Amino acid sequence: MVSEIEALNDRFRVAVIQLTDRAEVLGDFDASKEDLLKALRGLEPSSARGNYVSAFLRASVMLEAGGKCERQIRFFTDNQANQWRTDDRLRPFLK
Repeated sequence: MVSEIEALNDRFRVAVIQLTDRAEVLGDFDASKEDLLKALRGLEPSSARGNYVSAFLRASVMLEAGGKCERQIRFFTDNQANQWRTDDRLRPFLK
C-alpha cells in the first residue's frame, strides 16, 4: 500500500481507513501524501478483527462527500471470510 501511494502523482487524493477491532480513519482526502505514508509506516501488526461492513460504510460516507471527481475504494486485506457477516439492521451494500 505504501508503494502504491508513493507512486501516485499529486492530482490523486487518497484516504486510508484501518480496520482492527473498529474502522479508524488514518487519513482523509485532505491529508498530505507524506502524512498518509507516515501513518502507514507507523502501523503495528494486529490480530484484532473488526467487521468489514463498518469499514465499507465509513468509506462510503467519505466518498459521498468527495465532490464530483472520480472516486474509488481499494481494500488491502487478508480476506477473512468471517468479516463479511452482517445483520438485518444495516442497509444492503454488497450487490
